[in-house]
Amino acid sequence: MMKTWLAIKVTDLRTHRTTYIDKRAFPGKTLHISNYLGIFADQCGKIIAFNSFFKYAKDSARIVDYRSIPEFNVSLSNMLINGKPLPIVKVNTTYNWTKNPLRAKIKMPLPKLVNVVFDSTKQTIDIQCAKVLHWNYQ
Repeated sequence: MMKTWLAIKVTDLRTHRTTYIDKRAFPGKTLHISNYLGIFADQCGKIIAFNSFFKYAKDSARIVDYRSIPEFNVSLSNMLINGKPLPIVKVNTTYNWTKNPLRAKIKMPLPKLVNVVFDSTKQTIDIQCAKVLHWNYQ
């Protein structure tokens, strides 16, 4: 059976070091990519504590204070498919989207910890993560 391989890789343009994230084989010769591509920032393995409610949680080893999360920035540019530029038309963002049942017990808005800036002229997406941008976000 004929397969088409899809590779996900990231290149640091300063060092020219390429890291392969993943690769997948799909049956057939042609892939069709939708005009919707998703990028997300996610925290896994730990519960982020935003208030004292979490001090009393049973599994305290899994809890991390939001102030201890290191800040980092991600810049996405020069995205290619088969060596051809991938034009970015618009960027939609959703913040603090969670289905965690503990979310309902927090009697305050969650802070906005991610900021996304899309520059249509430069075709870049800059993502600032883990910095408390403001608390008045719903």
